[in-house]
Amino acid sequence: MQTTHRKRLKDRLYKRSLTTWLSASLLCMPLSATQAINNLPDLGAPDLVEYDRATEQQLGRAFTQALHTQFDLINDPETLNYIRQMSYQIASHSGQQREFSFYVINNDSINAFAGPNGVIGIHTGLIAKVETADELASVIAHEIAHVTQQHLSRTYEYNSTQGTLNSFATLIAAILVGMANPNAGVATLMGGMGLNMEDQLKNSREHEKEADNVGIQILYESGYDPHAMGAFFGKLAKESQFNALQVPEILRTHPVTLNRLAAAESRAQVMPPFIIRNTPNDLTLIKLRIAALNKQLNQVARKTLSADERCYLDNLQELGNTFHQTQLNSSAEKLKCLVNAAEKNMMQPLYSTLLVERLMQFSSRNAKNTLNEYVKTIKQLIEYQQDIWPGNLAVRIRHAELLNTLHQPEQAMQVLQQGLQQESNQFTLNNYLAQFADNAGKQALANYYQAQAQLAIGNYSRALHFIEQAERLNEQNKEGIAQQINYFKAQNQDKIRKPSKNN
Repeated sequence: MQTTHRKRLKDRLYKRSLTTWLSASLLCMPLSATQAINNLPDLGAPDLVEYDRATEQQLGRAFTQALHTQFDLINDPETLNYIRQMSYQIASHSGQQREFSFYVINNDSINAFAGPNGVIGIHTGLIAKVETADELASVIAHEIAHVTQQHLSRTYEYNSTQGTLNSFATLIAAILVGMANPNAGVATLMGGMGLNMEDQLKNSREHEKEADNVGIQILYESGYDPHAMGAFFGKLAKESQFNALQVPEILRTHPVTLNRLAAAESRAQVMPPFIIRNTPNDLTLIKLRIAALNKQLNQVARKTLSADERCYLDNLQELGNTFHQTQLNSSAEKLKCLVNAAEKNMMQPLYSTLLVERLMQFSSRNAKNTLNEYVKTIKQLIEYQQDIWPGNLAVRIRHAELLNTLHQPEQAMQVLQQGLQQESNQFTLNNYLAQFADNAGKQALANYYQAQAQLAIGNYSRALHFIEQAERLNEQNKEGIAQQINYFKAQNQDKIRKPSKNN
């Protein structure tokens, strides 16, 4: 009886459909990326309809809202910058001009996923598990391949009988991020469809093979080791083969077979020789930052780190300390090695950005004078990093924070504003601008930037709320930003207009 009901439900869902998508991660093949994509067979359902672009974008916005409101996203600028710079560089070799956005989920499971409209999430557990940048890049390339091959729309289609786009996207997010039951409210709204949907969202072997074929080529053309994908997933499978209770989430949704691993390796073998290059220690430092965020630095094996990396770890530990006034000088002593590391590794901005964080820590304790001997050096270092890495989110934010700490708020906000041209960073930068404006007592301006931030992630109702608050406060406080507010409303009137009372 239950099976018959599920079949009828499934049949009904595939009628009158506007499509969506989803996926996760694994392996790949040769050829140029564009050729590989064009030559692949259509593995979708025979009744697949042409994907509706407007619906894809709507679902992507709703999915992004769900990530920001219901899941623990990492907002650490250094971590975001590292993942996004790597991911966008890989995506540029996908052979498609399409939208992508990348987020880091604070979740210790070894997992990654691809949602509607190219929204890709990387779990911190995955970052902690990989041993090389090539391994991390291999998972990202596989996720990008799931997007370019439209595996979500070919697996599950949306129609209005399933509730609103927002509730549908929220359910997708609940299943993708944790493969767990969504919250009770959403489950009720969706009529108990969560389990059925979860089964459908697990990637089929055909889709995995297709993503493998495209992903390895993307990986190679991006400058990463094409053998890394098969090696990483093979390693995960081997580690978990004797403990079914500890199988990584990524293998539960994308099971690995010996045939698949062999196919991935054979495809990597036919690639032109891969030139091993010297890689910076970004991944090591980012893994330390994630460990610090989750208060796990005591679990780090110090012996595996270089002297500069151990210094970085020590200063991250100091950031998390709430030391007494008598301990300030002792903590400041640990800055010496960090300054040396920053000056010695001028092409590694992570040492310089941590210096700014440490300076801000002392400033918050009204103890900036303790670091007077370092202030000029730190300012020179971060300005140099800004010059050579203008697209680095972390450098831009830390530079602005330093200027703000040195009582130069206007210059600080100008530095942030100059970074708004990068669409992927608009949410983060506008949030910092709102924070700086609020600290300066400019409440209308703070709400204006909050409206911009919400607009950037497609949360139009919240954007409307904040711009109305900005308008009210501007009239009340005479902040002189009426022109900016009016321009925002005119440019986005179709997005932020109030719904009709008849709807």
